Amino acid sequence: MTAIRLKNYRSIAIAIVNTKNSAVKEALPGSSKATLTLGNGKKIILNEVRNGQVVRFANVSVQKIMDKQLAYISKKTTGKTASAKTEYNTITVPKGGQYQLSLSDGTQVYLNSESALTYPVAFSGNKRSVVLTGEAYFEVTKNAHLPFLVDVNGKQKIEVLGTHFNVEAYADENVINTTLLEGSVKIATAQNETILKPGQIAINKNKQFLKVKQANLEEVMAWKNGLFIFNNESIVSIMKKISRWYNVDVAYEGNLENINFVGNYARSKSLTNLLKSIALMDKVYFKTEGRRITAIGNKYAEK
Repeated sequence: MTAIRLKNYRSIAIAIVNTKNSAVKEALPGSSKATLTLGNGKKIILNEVRNGQVVRFANVSVQKIMDKQLAYISKKTTGKTASAKTEYNTITVPKGGQYQLSLSDGTQVYLNSESALTYPVAFSGNKRSVVLTGEAYFEVTKNAHLPFLVDVNGKQKIEVLGTHFNVEAYADENVINTTLLEGSVKIATAQNETILKPGQIAINKNKQFLKVKQANLEEVMAWKNGLFIFNNESIVSIMKKISRWYNVDVAYEGNLENINFVGNYARSKSLTNLLKSIALMDKVYFKTEGRRITAIGNKYAEK
């Protein structure tokens, strides 16, 4: 291990490396897993069923594809779908998971860990509406006559006709970040509304007015591209991402204010090596107990 400029570096190194009997050493990176909840309440654990048809509705076949995607395949119909009642499904991705969803109109949705999307089996009426919690990247099929609406945690509404955008809306973050990659989106909150241009991010925080600025698209899309990209990111924010992706619990001790980290890391790699890399900052180290990681501010770190 690279030398660490700490008075008690030996014990700190041991705290990180000596995890032979700890479940954290075996904590695997996230994988494709999700639960599908049907309108009648029935739950289907998608990573436990085979590829192929999972369930069938009147005009829609729901197919599991390549162990990582759920596709709603509609029969070709003329005109708008007539239905007395629209049935809704929910796909829920747990900690340590990710999943891809293809909606009945062809819209592609990529869901990050600890996220959920509620949507109709088949879109009907004069709009396409879904409800999101957590984080997802949308590639919306263009349809000038049927706007696509995303209700985000009941705190924000996004309206598009056809575009690519990412929404990060974790409940424990107290902020909703909407980033536009292609096309145009309108975002509305109780305070105000705005229209984004490609490359912009709208920040909705603590019931304040929306703040719009240029986005770091590489950083925003890192999760979908299989990466962690930390750009002077706080250790608390980093640990939240680690908790979701590796499905571990996180606690904090000591003063962790103003501790930030810069670096890139493949999400497919081990948690232990990521923690080692962060610990080399000399400002924080980690104690592991089962599936619990405690990030400890190092009082001996050089100021």
